[in-house]
Amino acid sequence: MSYHNWFHDYFKEKHKNSTTDEKIEDVFLLLEKRGNEYLKHNYEVYKELYVDPNIDIAESKPQIIQQVKEELRDFLRLLIDNNVKKILQIGLGHFGSTQFCLSLICDEVVTVEYDIKNISNYSNREILYNQNIEKFIFGDSTSMDVLDKTKNSGPYDAVFIDGNHSYEYVKKDYENYSKFVKNDGIIAFHDALLEGNRYGTPRVLKELPDTINLNFIKHSREVGIAYFKKGN
Repeated sequence: MSYHNWFHDYFKEKHKNSTTDEKIEDVFLLLEKRGNEYLKHNYEVYKELYVDPNIDIAESKPQIIQQVKEELRDFLRLLIDNNVKKILQIGLGHFGSTQFCLSLICDEVVTVEYDIKNISNYSNREILYNQNIEKFIFGDSTSMDVLDKTKNSGPYDAVFIDGNHSYEYVKKDYENYSKFVKNDGIIAFHDALLEGNRYGTPRVLKELPDTINLNFIKHSREVGIAYFKKGN
């Protein structure tokens, strides 16, 4: 399932001479407007999931962006500064807010998602043309069919692992999908600080070889994004 995000073309042209920070500020302006539209038109659907994005996500129910703002901001800066053009995302989420941001700053986004409702909701809201800028691969991220489709759509400049957060899935997603990232590309994990039975990312990170130069984007106590460059 592939789509063309027409607004990406407008955004790219608008910011062809902009600094990284100027691009990111515009992404967040659009993201805020998008979030307000969700609340305005889909309040009954989203009110149980929404909290003020300025509240620590660890102290609340999921945010409408399902990210800590400053962590997302630094992650987007990382991608832009490393010239990430094609990114693989594992997990779309309820709101697709990270997808929306990535679709503006990257030339191509490929996302693996197991819930067809999330894909349908995103595509029905925001995508107009059936091309190949945003591509969704539906299914369990560990299935061979999904892996084959994802591999065939690669290689990628980066992967963002943010799907099923259990230890078993995070481990498999890392082992499987990091193979499709180019050398010197970025391997990133969301919820890098959230420990407990539901969140396996910290355990997977602790098992990485000592030779990997692991970095953290941290503006919260229990969320965070971890990343490293493949081959470094």
